[in-house]
Amino acid sequence: MRASLARLPRTLPQSCALRKQNRWPDYSATEILEILKRLNEDFQKTIVMVTHDPHAASYAHATRHLEKGMLLPEVRRLSSE
Repeated sequence: MRASLARLPRTLPQSCALRKQNRWPDYSATEILEILKRLNEDFQKTIVMVTHDPHAASYAHATRHLEKGMLLPEVRRLSSE
């Protein structure tokens, strides 16, 4: 599994959508979020994440919320770096 994750930057298209974290049982949620963060920052990959977890959402540069079936305006975060 770790070898396949190491190959991700070369094999992923410019954008990627992942469904569930439990597909990578060898990793904690935080490790997966760090991998996704690295893919975004180091390899300019776009990550689309759907989550109810505020901790997971905190990794995003921008978020969108659904309310009563309506997509609300984007919220951007300022980089802390």
